[in-house]
Amino acid sequence: MYKIISNLSGKGNNLFFNYKFVAAFILIGLA
Repeated sequence: MYKIISNLSGKGNNLFFNYKFVAAFILIGLA
């Protein structure tokens, strides 16, 4: 799953998009 996110963010300008995904996964993990 993380590989897919890395591929999406690998386009360069989507670094913030990647951070949003990481934040979402952390929130889900804490929930």
